[in-house]
Amino acid sequence: MPTFTFITDYRGGTYICQKAAADLRTACFLWKNEIVSGRYVQHLDIEAFSKAFDADIDELPPLPIDEVSNVWLFHLMFGRYMLDLHIVQTETAASKVRAKTMGAVA
Repeated sequence: MPTFTFITDYRGGTYICQKAAADLRTACFLWKNEIVSGRYVQHLDIEAFSKAFDADIDELPPLPIDEVSNVWLFHLMFGRYMLDLHIVQTETAASKVRAKTMGAVA
């Protein structure tokens, strides 16, 4: 199952988390649930955020970045603030990739 990395920029803060999900939409809902329950994004109005997410996820879904594979951008506007969300899909075999690149140098 792919892992989705969420890089959230909001009011000068950057927040990062990862979610394993079968697809992008499911991962986005897992991210939303963490944001709402975790309350770790400073100055975030949880109610306004939830309403904006629910209104926009289908109408204005995350957009793929041109010429970059497995990367999306999602903007949420609520009140006078904007939340930017960058999403990167990675493979769960990342530990195998890391092991290959950390070999000894002769």
